[in-house]
Amino acid sequence: MTLQVKPSQAADMVATYIRAQVVPMIHGSPGIGKSQIVQQIADNYGLQLIDLRLSQCDPTDLAGFPQIDTARQKAGYLPMDTFPLEGEQPPAGFNGWLLFF
Repeated sequence: MTLQVKPSQAADMVATYIRAQVVPMIHGSPGIGKSQIVQQIADNYGLQLIDLRLSQCDPTDLAGFPQIDTARQKAGYLPMDTFPLEGEQPPAGFNGWLLFF
């Protein structure tokens, strides 16, 4: 579903979507305040913001660093510390993370 809202309405809508466990997407022209909206939500909910600009990423930033497991004779990826892993505790003073791509 695509909704067109003013930037002043977007923060409340995004927070509502997050509480409903729906991943929201904010789309708009440069400079309208998308980053500011996400930062406001992170601040309001005590979340550590992970702001990752995909256009500036290398594939290893997302997939991880290639490694060889000689014991299993397989290759895989060692995750970067950019993203929290399942079971990882949020940093002190935060309730969790908010990923912004």
